[in-house]
Amino acid sequence: MQDYSNTTSTKGKHLAYQDRLNIERWHNKEGKSNREIARLLNKAHGTIDNEINRGILQLKRKSKYSAQKAQENYESLRTHSIRLSKLTPEIDHYVSSRLREDKDALEVIHQEIQGISLNSLYNWVNWGWLEAKRHHLFYPQYKATKKHKPRASKHPFGQSIENVLSRLTTARR
Repeated sequence: MQDYSNTTSTKGKHLAYQDRLNIERWHNKEGKSNREIARLLNKAHGTIDNEINRGILQLKRKSKYSAQKAQENYESLRTHSIRLSKLTPEIDHYVSSRLREDKDALEVIHQEIQGISLNSLYNWVNWGWLEAKRHHLFYPQYKATKKHKPRASKHPFGQSIENVLSRLTTARR
């Protein structure tokens, strides 16, 4: 199958605004089918069909695809797909002050805060999202360095060429 793609994007990625502008031109002005557009963009024809349905503008007598409307629709849906962190400045200040000043363990602080897991608290400290750092923890957990032990090669090399040649020459004599 010949590749008709004129974009550098690959399958499985979101459509860019330039892709939507191309769809608008090819669908509205040139009258290309969804399968032709999909072949040109190297996308599935169902993706193009869904995209055209999302960005359709209903005019008086006919409907047209609008890249701008489709992009706005995409961005509004994309904002709702991201899960927000429960970390707020108030929680950060409360946990950090308890760790630094009161020298409380995260387990004790976790019992008083509702709706936040202990794993999240440890992650926030380890990732540096809190004002308090790892050394402020009541039981700081330092990672031990990994000991690298030498391994035998999966594909060991054979004898050198010189040894093989010398063995062959002695065998021929």
